[in-house]
Amino acid sequence: MQAAVSQHPALYTLEFLLLGAAAYAAAVWPDRPRGWCFNELLAVRSSPVAGRGVFATVRIQEGTVLGAYPGRPRTPQGMADKCTYAPAAAGYCFRTTSGLLLDPTDASGRLSTAPGPGLPWLPTDCTLAYINEPPKGAGGTNVTVEDDPGDGLGLLCVAARDIEPGEELFMDYGITYDRSAYSRQHSSVGSGSVVGGSDADGQRQAGP
Repeated sequence: MQAAVSQHPALYTLEFLLLGAAAYAAAVWPDRPRGWCFNELLAVRSSPVAGRGVFATVRIQEGTVLGAYPGRPRTPQGMADKCTYAPAAAGYCFRTTSGLLLDPTDASGRLSTAPGPGLPWLPTDCTLAYINEPPKGAGGTNVTVEDDPGDGLGLLCVAARDIEPGEELFMDYGITYDRSAYSRQHSSVGSGSVVGGSDADGQRQAGP
């Protein structure tokens, strides 16, 4: 193999590029953005609750894993620093049980398939970040957020009960989420507007 590579500079260049790509992937992998979902089950649409929401397109059985909550892992300090110039990001970040936060927004605080700032990575699916909290009288949540057993920094969104086609998905953002804007602006959550404070106190939280 080495002899063949030495005789063909193009092969040497290809080998060098492959090694470089592998080294980059290994270095970036732990801090890569998370996020995926089964798009054949869900669709993002205009929501009567708040801006946009996520709706079932087929009947979803209780216990079905819908996908992984999107976002680039950040430390609490890193998230607070970002929120000084992109305060809208606070309304979408989700605190994991590890203490880190998943941030699915770009440098301006908008939901993005390329969360930033951060090292470049493959596009992620940010569908699940559009899930709203249930309004009063809606019957509660139908989605739970759980630790991903295959990823120490990942969070899975799981159907908490059977969900019918056309039904909107709702989940609990946790006790630390800033809901002060709910009474001031009906469409504050899930619409990309500023919900949390500049210190990231508005973050969503997994678990009880």
